[in-house]
Amino acid sequence: MKIEFPTQKMIIIAGLVILIAADAILALYAIESTTRFSRNELAGQKTQIKLLKADIKRALAIQRSIPQTKADCERFENSLYASSAGYSAVTDEMTGFAKQAGLQVVSLAFHPKELPGRNVVELGLDATVNGDYKGVVRFLNGLQRSKNFYIIDTLTVAAEPTAQAGAGPLRVALSLRSYFKNAA
Repeated sequence: MKIEFPTQKMIIIAGLVILIAADAILALYAIESTTRFSRNELAGQKTQIKLLKADIKRALAIQRSIPQTKADCERFENSLYASSAGYSAVTDEMTGFAKQAGLQVVSLAFHPKELPGRNVVELGLDATVNGDYKGVVRFLNGLQRSKNFYIIDTLTVAAEPTAQAGAGPLRVALSLRSYFKNAA
């Protein structure tokens, strides 16, 4: 069966039209999906730029505050006791706070540790005091308001072994830190 040339020509032209139409549809789909991807990518990049600008703004604020921070650090270091006189000053201060609060200092132990490269000595203190609840609160308040710098790491409260349940004196064990200027 032989198809006539004009019919063959029409079939070929129809096939070409279908192929060109399919190609055009695929081209439009590719352009649209690329545009959609580019929009999402652009939105992500805009968000990233905002975050980076915020980081830069924060870094510049930190950079501007460095001189004030250095001055604060120097003021703090200058406010510390010298290590040669610090132990007696801390002992006097602790016993003074305890006496004002109506507490009895049972023990006070020092554990110095030099911080290399800082010209500062970290002094660990273990203190145990006995007394009533109000006295303990006043003692802790005195530590908090002291011109010396104290960091309370642990605080353990227990009833005195001789006290009856629910009433009586307390035994408070403190583990705290303070700092001295190195005498070097």
